[in-house]
Amino acid sequence: MTSVRFLNGLNTLGGNIVEIATATSRVITDFGLATTAPAAGGSAANPLPNLPELFADTADAFTDEAIVITHWHHGHMDALRYLQKAVPIYLSPASMRLYAALVALGQQKPLANVHPLPLTIPLAIGDLSVTGFASDHDEPGAMAVLIDDGDHAYLTSGDVRLNDAHQTAVAKWCQAVKKRHVKMLFLDCTAFANEMPPAGAAPTLLNEADLQAAIADCLAASSQLVAVDCDQRNWQRLAALQTTAHRHHRQVAWPPATAQLLAQVAHITPDGPIRLAQLRAQPNRYVVATTPATVGALADLPVDLYCHVTTETAAVFPPLCAKLQPLVRTFAVASHATAPDVIRLCQMVAPDIVVPWHCLAPDRAAAALDAHTKAAVLLPEKELYYTVDAEENGDEPGM
Repeated sequence: MTSVRFLNGLNTLGGNIVEIATATSRVITDFGLATTAPAAGGSAANPLPNLPELFADTADAFTDEAIVITHWHHGHMDALRYLQKAVPIYLSPASMRLYAALVALGQQKPLANVHPLPLTIPLAIGDLSVTGFASDHDEPGAMAVLIDDGDHAYLTSGDVRLNDAHQTAVAKWCQAVKKRHVKMLFLDCTAFANEMPPAGAAPTLLNEADLQAAIADCLAASSQLVAVDCDQRNWQRLAALQTTAHRHHRQVAWPPATAQLLAQVAHITPDGPIRLAQLRAQPNRYVVATTPATVGALADLPVDLYCHVTTETAAVFPPLCAKLQPLVRTFAVASHATAPDVIRLCQMVAPDIVVPWHCLAPDRAAAALDAHTKAAVLLPEKELYYTVDAEENGDEPGM
């Protein structure tokens, strides 16, 4: 009998951890925290998952086990740093490159037993198998993960969006898993917030191509430096930014660490190094890529536009001096499926059971999924063991 246990993340953004286990084998998907700076051992508000055998390297019942990370964002991998047991950890090949680059930069603690998971090829973990599928999110290595016990298949969507250039990848994994027949789907329902804005009041969310077009408009309108926020984990966006800048006869002044990461992960030759004197002498020839650590330096440069790039969930705005405030142009880019697209994803997968999570209002998501899909909706309790065997006997999923 296979059990499903939800260890965290049922009503938070990030920290989503689920365990699929048989008597001898276990697969855990994602291993993050809902905040990026927990105290050692977690905190009351944001605890580590209840897996003491992994944090103290004590014996457990499993002869085969693995942790599979859907993508390399803090909310999905930050608890890995507390591991004391060398459980095999699997990432997509693209996330593996990002991880290695961050380790080389000293921005990521090296982890024991980390491996790439070749996409679409099942990997045996004892009597379970794991298959990763390329997906779409604002970390280019994002994947959906299918866990199969031979009788039933369980799918975690990971963080996913359905409005961008890689939406064909999402459609492909939906088609592939539908053929297998998904018993239980763990679905990214970020879009269902506690307070849903009235129609027309929500900010317009761009896709990645829209963002580059908006930046291009800023470059065309400016005769000085243009600054652009730089999220180095979204290295595809940064590679696209350099292409956009070149089309407008500009080069990008990258932070040194970001330039190194782009060379290693995106396989491009980053512009630079570019000196401050060059930026001051010919400001119309450059774009400045900024990070929270470097945004303050813009006050001493001839900047006339600052492109602040955010998402629907991370509208953190860096503190700016009075000089920069009037120069800001804010662009919100979708990193998760919209509420209608969440419904569409569930319909495309057609699972027997759907679990809405990665969500501040799972009850709201549950009501929408119940109204618009044929799946049975489960709002699970943390750390309770569930099995679909009970559901097949006519009972609610449970144990």
